[in-house]
Amino acid sequence: MSLTPSALAPTPHIGPSHHLFYASLFRREEWLHRLTRAFEPWVDRTWAEARARLEGSFKRRFARLDGNRLEEMIDDRPVDSFLESLSKDLEAYEHNLFDLIAAHHVRTSPDEDGSSWLRDLEEASMLWGRQLAQECLLAPAADRIAHGGPYGTRTVFGLLESIQSVWLGGNYAWRPILVRRYTREELEFEPRACAHCRPDFVSPRSAELSCRMEALLIRGFARALTPHVDHNRIRGASYCMDRFIINS
Repeated sequence: MSLTPSALAPTPHIGPSHHLFYASLFRREEWLHRLTRAFEPWVDRTWAEARARLEGSFKRRFARLDGNRLEEMIDDRPVDSFLESLSKDLEAYEHNLFDLIAAHHVRTSPDEDGSSWLRDLEEASMLWGRQLAQECLLAPAADRIAHGGPYGTRTVFGLLESIQSVWLGGNYAWRPILVRRYTREELEFEPRACAHCRPDFVSPRSAELSCRMEALLIRGFARALTPHVDHNRIRGASYCMDRFIINS
């Protein structure tokens, strides 16, 4: 039997944290696709052409992002390097997509106030958050423990662990947050990967749009897991902050 260089290469060590982060990237990509579909009815053919060019430039890179098949998708790089590269590609696609949405002319009729397209994007984000929460609630108990925490529990701890593992990647090093307040009924944290904290967004309007859509996704997720929670994302001078209050 002949051994090729690839056969001689060591198998990358892939642990649970890698699978969590890979799955979070897949969920983020799906969210962006859902926003795109929600926006399409409001724009003309030039949007479709611009979007096709954007997706074409990322097509080969996103071929490596396919659900739970991390072992099949990874190349000969260390797994951390592979995931970091994939994350940066997705971030680049995200800021280009929001720049494109923010800059594109939206068709409106005389009886519309010009914000109907925005409401469709908000609804798409909320619905995707709720769907992710429902997947958590339907997961077997063993999977809940293995994938980061007590999904669906009516506690601040359960809420924080669920958001972190499902949406932010399961490891604070991937998408860091800074917890500012943590009590039995209240949680406040800065999402350090928020669009307002990233210099790659071309315009303040696209950064604001990205931040708002992600905040609504998290709100939909949190309320589906913990119906008695209030959530707001507060825009500070140099940072954003998510605030949750669980009402007894």
